[in-house]
Amino acid sequence: MPVESTFLPSSPDITLPAQSGELYALAAELGAGWDFIRIDLYLDAEGHVWFGEYSPYPHGGLNHFVPFSFDKFLG
Repeated sequence: MPVESTFLPSSPDITLPAQSGELYALAAELGAGWDFIRIDLYLDAEGHVWFGEYSPYPHGGLNHFVPFSFDKFLG
């Protein structure tokens, strides 16, 4: 589709934490049964995993598209 998102992707130079496998597994378990769900998980300085929230919309549903007509079409 000739549509672009104005959301800027993160840098590819991010270093993953040692617990990234555990975080992925937990997100997969929590997200089972959903077509799409964003699961916010946080890792504190001691290595504990904290749950933030479930969100059925990427970027909180606030990202914009170019052309604007597509943004308007999505509603």
